[in-house]
Amino acid sequence: MFAPVVNTSHFARSAKILLELAERLGKNEDIELYKKDLQDIKESLLEYSWDEEVGYFSYTEHDAKGNYRRKLRTDKGENFNKGVDGLSPIFANLFDGKIREKLLDHFLSKDIFTDYGITVIDRSASYARDDGYWNGNIWMPYQWFFWKTLLDLGYFTEAQRIAKIALDVWKRDTEADYRCRELFSGINGTGSG
Repeated sequence: MFAPVVNTSHFARSAKILLELAERLGKNEDIELYKKDLQDIKESLLEYSWDEEVGYFSYTEHDAKGNYRRKLRTDKGENFNKGVDGLSPIFANLFDGKIREKLLDHFLSKDIFTDYGITVIDRSASYARDDGYWNGNIWMPYQWFFWKTLLDLGYFTEAQRIAKIALDVWKRDTEADYRCRELFSGINGTGSG
């Protein structure tokens, strides 16, 4: 079984929202539970998924009992999670310091942040392609997640750039045929899904 980092990141983001609600409502038992969950997630991601060598979080493989086996790599040993999934812990704001900086460096590079938005696979990865459902495409939900993250982290110029590109791409495509899509080509920004 393979564990995608993005699921864990969404879980952590949800736990942070619930933690804030518990704090506002004075639910002390819940506060401690969410804090423990967040700490466990952070420690597990660091221990099992963080790939210091490339600065991405990895998919991890587990046996049938759920025991950790390894980080998922290509046949040539390359991290197989170079893209928004491997960067997704940043939108849960779990890490600061060097890890956050490495994630931001990737995220703001031309290999992820293209003229048409944030592509889901780092274009420098050997397995990146310009066709296919997940490879090389721009997904609107991720534009929002990363826009919100950069806004929260104080990267206002970069957040504004994401919003402008995403809205321009969506508007141009929608005005062409009055269809509303969530998936756009990383090559030319044309909607396809």
